[in-house]
Amino acid sequence: MRILLSCPLVPTNDGDLTVLKATVSSISANLPEAEFLVFSWEEPDPAVIDDQRIRFLILPWPRMPWGFFSLLSRLVQAILFRLLGLLPADGPTRAIASSDVVLAPVMDRLVLGGLGSLTSFLYHLSWLAISKIMGKPTVLFASDFRPGKGLAGLVVALLSSLVLGHLDLLTVRGENSLRNLVRLGVPSSKVRLAADMGFLLEPARPEEGRAALEAEGIPLDRRPLVGLSIHPLMRIPAGQSWGRIASAIGEAIDFLVEELGATVVFVPRVSVRGESDLALAREIRRLVRHKSAFFMLSRRYPPEVVRSIIGAFDLFLALPFHALVHAICVGVPAVAVDYGGKTFELMRSLGLRELVVSARELSAWELKAKLAFASSEHTAIKGRLVEGARRLRRKALGNVRAFVELVSSLGR
Repeated sequence: MRILLSCPLVPTNDGDLTVLKATVSSISANLPEAEFLVFSWEEPDPAVIDDQRIRFLILPWPRMPWGFFSLLSRLVQAILFRLLGLLPADGPTRAIASSDVVLAPVMDRLVLGGLGSLTSFLYHLSWLAISKIMGKPTVLFASDFRPGKGLAGLVVALLSSLVLGHLDLLTVRGENSLRNLVRLGVPSSKVRLAADMGFLLEPARPEEGRAALEAEGIPLDRRPLVGLSIHPLMRIPAGQSWGRIASAIGEAIDFLVEELGATVVFVPRVSVRGESDLALAREIRRLVRHKSAFFMLSRRYPPEVVRSIIGAFDLFLALPFHALVHAICVGVPAVAVDYGGKTFELMRSLGLRELVVSARELSAWELKAKLAFASSEHTAIKGRLVEGARRLRRKALGNVRAFVELVSSLGR
C-alpha cells in the first residue's frame, strides 16, 4: 500500500519529525507492507531521520502570486486526471495520482490565530481538495481545525465546508476541533476524537539522554536541572518583538537561578525558513546575568533522543507544543506557552491549566509565577503527568485504529 503524507514537512522542526516518526512506526506495525511518500519543504538530515520505509518529495516553498497559479494548474490537472485519466505533469500532483491513500497530518495548519496565516490555511486546505478531486481516499489525521473569527474566519469556514465534508475520515486532537467540524456540517460519523501522534513516539533509553547531556558538558549533579525549548516564530502569536520575548525569558532564567539554585539547559529543536531557535537562544544568553548557570546544547538531536534528554530534567519551560508533548511523556513538570488554543486544551485535559501562559500575555512576571508554582507542586504535577501520558497514548492510538479500519474497508 502506497500512503502519501500530503502535508509538507519541515524536517528542521522537531515537532514535525516527532509526528512523522510516530505515524510511520504505528501504521507500519498494523500495515507492514505500507510504503510512505512524504511531501517536504527541505531535504531531511539523515542524522536525524533515516528510515527506509520513507521517501521524500521536495516541494518549493509557496510564494505569492506564483503559488496561486501553481494551485490553479494543479486543480486543472486533478480534474483532467479524474475525468480523462490523464497523468498530471506536476510532480506532487502525479504523486497523489500514484498513491493508494492520502494522509494529511496538518496538525495546526488549519488554525487561524496561531502561528499560521490565512495563506497557509488555504494552501494546506487545497492539498486536501486536490486529492479528493482526484478520487483518492483522503484522511485529515491527528489535527486541529479552528477557522477563527471575523471576515477571514467566515471565508475559511465557507471554503472548508466545501472540502472537509468530502473527506473519508477526520481524526482530531481536541474536543474544540471536533465541535468546529460538526458545526461546519461534517458528518459526525466521519470524525474521531483522538490525541496528538507525538504521544506514540518511543523515547531513546534514559542513559542515551544523560550521555548526550554529559557529552555537551552539562553538570548533571547541579540540581534542579531546568530545560528550555523556544520557538523562533513565537513573536507572531505573541504580538511582540523577539527582543521583548528574549528579555522575559532571560529574566525568568535569572529567577530560577537565584530562587531555586537551578541550572538551565537550552535544547535546540526548531529552525524554520532561516529562523533558528539556536540563534535566538544566543540572544537570551546575552541578556542572562547568571551565564555560568545557563547552558546551550550545540546541535539538534533526533526526536527520540530529545525526549530522553528532557526526561533528565526536573522542570521544563516549553514554548513549542511538541516540546510540551515530550515533557508530558517523560513525566517532567512543564510551564507552557499557548498559541492557537491547542496547549490550553491539552493542559486543561490534564487538570494543569494553571501552568499555561497565553502567548499574548507572555511576560517575565507570568513565567516566574508559573515556574514557582510548578516547582512548589512538583510531586503532585508529576503524578498527574504519569497518569495523563498513559491516557493520551491510548487516545493517540485511536488515530491509527481509525485509519487501519478505513484502509481495511477500502479493500472490501
